[in-house]
Amino acid sequence: MTTDALPPVPSVQSLSSAQQRGTACVWCSVPLTPAIAADLGPRKIDAHGSTVLWFPRSCRNCRKDHP
Repeated sequence: MTTDALPPVPSVQSLSSAQQRGTACVWCSVPLTPAIAADLGPRKIDAHGSTVLWFPRSCRNCRKDHP
């Protein structure tokens, strides 16, 4: 899967640390559990001059609203 096929997400800089870590939804900030979390696919981001992979997650309700 290429990043072109992935749903857009907020910029990592605009998110709380919990959202960045994947323990809260990137859109609504609800705390995530394995039962309600949806993986949104890996994203390449710049971190202090290095390219790293970020794995954002959302709740299933928000995932339905952001295809």
